[in-house]
Amino acid sequence: MDEIIENGYNLNIPRYVNTANDVEEIDFAKVTAEMEETDKEIAKVSEDLKASFAELGLQFPF
Repeated sequence: MDEIIENGYNLNIPRYVNTANDVEEIDFAKVTAEMEETDKEIAKVSEDLKASFAELGLQFPF
C-alpha cells in the first residue's frame, strides 16, 4: 500500500510488474559469418564426395 500511495495511487501494471522479456540479442554479423563458413564446408565436402564417386565410376547424386 505504501508503494501505491507513493505512486499517487497509479495502478498501471508496468509500474509494479516487470513485463519486459529478457531476450538474448542476436549478432547478425556473427551468425551470417558462421552461415557462410558452413556453406563453404558443405561445398568442400560435396566436392570431396563428387571426387570419390568419380573414382568409383559413379554419378554424384546432387
